[in-house]
Order: sequence, then C-alpha cells, then structure tokens
Amino acid sequence: MKIINTQIIALAAVVLVLVAGRSQADDTGELTMTLITNPDAELPEAVTKILELPAAASAAGMDNSAKGQEAANGARESLDKGLENAAEARERGSEFGQDMADSARENRENRGRSSPPSPHAPPSPPNGPPGGPPQG
Repeated sequence: MKIINTQIIALAAVVLVLVAGRSQADDTGELTMTLITNPDAELPEAVTKILELPAAASAAGMDNSAKGQEAANGARESLDKGLENAAEARERGSEFGQDMADSARENRENRGRSSPPSPHAPPSPPNGPPGGPPQG
C-alpha cells in the first residue's frame, strides 16, 4: 500500500509541474519551481526535497554531444548534395526530353519531303522488282 501511495504522490507531483508549475530564476542562476501554491499543504519529504544538479556536463557527455552534432551536420551536407544532384538530373532529363521531341518533330516534317537518293543506295531495277508485272 505504501508503494501505491508513493506512486500516486509522484504522479500528482508530475501533474502539478505540468499544469500549475511556475519557475523563477534569480541572479545566481538558481531555479525555484513552485509546484503547490497552498503554503499550508502538508507534503511528504519526497516532494519537497531539493535536487542538486551538476555544475557542468561530464566530459563523455560533451564528447558524445559533439559527435552527434558532427553526424547531424554530415547528414545535412549529404542531403543537400543529394538534392542538388537530383535537381541537376531533372534538368538534364528535361533537356534530353526536349531534344528528343524537337528531333521527332523535325523527322515528322521531313518525312513527306523528297530528298535526292543517297549515293550509297543500291540502284533501282529498271523494270520494277523482279518477278513483278512488266512495266510499260
């Protein structure tokens, strides 16, 4: 039963911090949080206990933070380069598509026009294809 009461008190403290918590900092940087505004409330020691925080982060924590920042920056550079490459590829693809459309349009226009026979083409038979009806 004592464990359940402790859990209820801890939950109540969290709710109070989220709902009615106020924070004030003085010139020394000390932070005071007021969780319960009623000064006559009887509180267990677990709720009124002062927590001491370290003056600075540990060296290992600072190193891990720096490594994480480097990894994030590297990922951002990679993303930027990938987006740049994608934009260039899109532009080249668009240019290629436009060139192909222009070429097809030109071929379509030239299809109906007659052009002189190629000097490398075999000569046409004088009387049409062999085995065909006689000309004349």
